[in-house]
Amino acid sequence: MREAIRAFWQQRSGRERSILGAGALLLLIAMAYAYLWLPVSRERERLLGRVPELRIAVQDMEHHTRELERLRSAARPADRDLKSAIEEAGAASGIAVAPGAVTQQGADQARVSISAVRASQWLRCIARLQSAHSTALVSTRMISLGDGDRVRIEAVFARSK
Repeated sequence: MREAIRAFWQQRSGRERSILGAGALLLLIAMAYAYLWLPVSRERERLLGRVPELRIAVQDMEHHTRELERLRSAARPADRDLKSAIEEAGAASGIAVAPGAVTQQGADQARVSISAVRASQWLRCIARLQSAHSTALVSTRMISLGDGDRVRIEAVFARSK
């Protein structure tokens, strides 16, 4: 194959060689344009067309983020003491919190001691405190009383920051 190409090239005059070389160069330039430059320029145009859409999407996201923060701050309960929040969540969960069962330990922490409560009620109370009152359970100890699912509770809650 190589010999055939060499023989073909040798049989051509200088002018024919120049014409064939120029034709090959033009063919190479046309192929580079079709396979390299054209796809890149089309993709560039497509991306330039998407920039305004993406800017609008970013502005929407920023607006939604500000709105979410506004709603979150509006949904936070009034800053009241942790003791009353625990008593309120206990009452909403069906737990009769005896006087003195909840003791405030500073502004951000409270200790709970309940002599007898159903475990399911206590777990509902914990969930309510964590979701509705921005409160975190620091520690809890549930001691079975031996009569069904009734337990004695010792727990510490703290305000979530």
